[in-house]
Amino acid sequence: MAGKKYTEEQLKAFKAYDPKSDRVVGCIFVFAAMVVLFFNIFLRYKDAEKSSAYKYTDGTVTFFQQTKRKYSYHRYRYVDSISVTFYPEGYDRKFFFRDSDGPYSFVRTGDVFRVYYKEDDPDECYIAKEDWITGKYIHADKSYNSVLGIVAVLTCVGLFFFADAARVTSRIKKGKLKAPE
Repeated sequence: MAGKKYTEEQLKAFKAYDPKSDRVVGCIFVFAAMVVLFFNIFLRYKDAEKSSAYKYTDGTVTFFQQTKRKYSYHRYRYVDSISVTFYPEGYDRKFFFRDSDGPYSFVRTGDVFRVYYKEDDPDECYIAKEDWITGKYIHADKSYNSVLGIVAVLTCVGLFFFADAARVTSRIKKGKLKAPE
C-alpha cells in the first residue's frame, strides 16, 4: 500500500478487514505443507538408505489374499496377506517372505518385487517397491503417499487465504467493500 493514493474510506476498510493477515495465515499453511512434504521425502530417502546393509534379489508373489475382518461393532478392516518366494545368492533353496500387516492392496499373485535380505540370514528380509518420487526402493508396506493428501489440504487452505486476501483487496480498491460503521 506504500506509494499508492487511497481515500480515507479505503484506508479504514483496509484497517478493518486487514487482508494482510489473510496473506500471513496463507503463508503459514503453505509453509506447513512444505515442511510436511520435505519431512515425507526425507523419510523416503532414509528408508531407502537402510537397504545398503542388505543384498537384494527378485521375488515372486506366490500367494495374495485380502480378508475382511470385523474388529468392532459394524466396523470392518481388510487384512492383506502375502507370500513371496525368492532365491538368495549363494543358497540352493527358496525362501519365503510372509506378511499380513502392510497395505498390500496393490499386490497381485505373480507380481515380481525386489526382496532385500541379510546375507548371513535370508529369513530377515523385506519386499521393496520403487518410489515414484525419489526413484529409490523403499519398503513396500509403508504408505508414504497418504501424507501427500495432508500436504494437498494444507496447500489448498493456504491458497484459499491468499485468494480471499486478493478478493478483499480488490473489492476495497473498487469501493465495493466499505469499513463497518
